Parts: sequence; structure tokens; C-alpha cells
Amino acid sequence: MTIPRDPLNIASIGCLINFTLFVLFEILGYNPLGLVSWIGSGLIVGVIAMSIIRYRDGALDGIISFRQAMSIGMLASIVYSSMFAILIYMYGTFASPSIVGVHIQWLKDSMSVIFDSFGDEMANEIMEELKFITMGSISFGDFQSKLISGAIISLISSNILKRSEDDYEYE
Repeated sequence: MTIPRDPLNIASIGCLINFTLFVLFEILGYNPLGLVSWIGSGLIVGVIAMSIIRYRDGALDGIISFRQAMSIGMLASIVYSSMFAILIYMYGTFASPSIVGVHIQWLKDSMSVIFDSFGDEMANEIMEELKFITMGSISFGDFQSKLISGAIISLISSNILKRSEDDYEYE
């Protein structure tokens, strides 16, 4: 089996676009690990769909099974999520080590409203857990969330984008 290069290239380019948005959000003063990170996470939908379409139309002459589409979608998802996790880990470790502190402070500020309803004991436990957040845990959590959402998107995209020879008889 040959390695499908188009899905790998599309996933790599999508990841670089997401990382560029990540750095841009930090330069503009937003927390790139906070709510604005969901903007970049939406790119994975386009990456998976484009990967399946390019592979279907380029390598398979327009015919792709659900299994093949699912494998291409998961391959793109794995490349995208692992490459992005490595990039944000390196960025947070070497280029901007203060990003973890900024993220923890953002979490504390956003949870202050919730602490009123939990009580002091629960709030203290949550604050103690925040001390264990590292750049590694942040990047691994981002990897997991992108991989799980990529699997769900791959399931949906594979079902929508699959084509068999029977589909061409009616056109």
C-alpha cells in the first residue's frame, strides 16, 4: 500500500494555519488556549473533508468505500492533532514559557463565578489541581480533544463522501 500524500500534506498545511492563528491570538493579547482555540479547532472539519475528497478523486478515480474514507480521515486527524500538539508544546516551552501561567490565571478568572455555587472546600480542591497544569498536559489534552473530534468528523464525512460504482449509474 502506498502512503497517501495528499491527506498528509493537507493535514500539515491545516495544522500550520491553526498554529499561525494560535501565535496571532497570543500576539493580539488573547489566551490562545482559552475560548479562541475553538476557532482553530474548526479547521479540522475542512482538513478531513478535503483529504477524503482529494484522495477519492485523485488516487481512487472518484470511488471510495466507507472504510477507505474513514482511514483517510483518521490519518489526517492523527497527523493534524499530533503535529499541532508538538508545535504548541515547543512554543510554550521555548518561545513563550509564560503562556501556562496566563492560561492558569484565565482558568481562575473564568471559574470564580462557579466557585460561589460549589463552596469553599470544592473551590480549594480545584485550585490545588490547577497547580499541576504544565505545557505537556495542555498539549496532550489538546491532542486528545482534536483526535476525538477528528474521529467523529471522520465518521460523518466518510458517510457523506463515500461513493461506489452504483452512484455513477444514475448520473
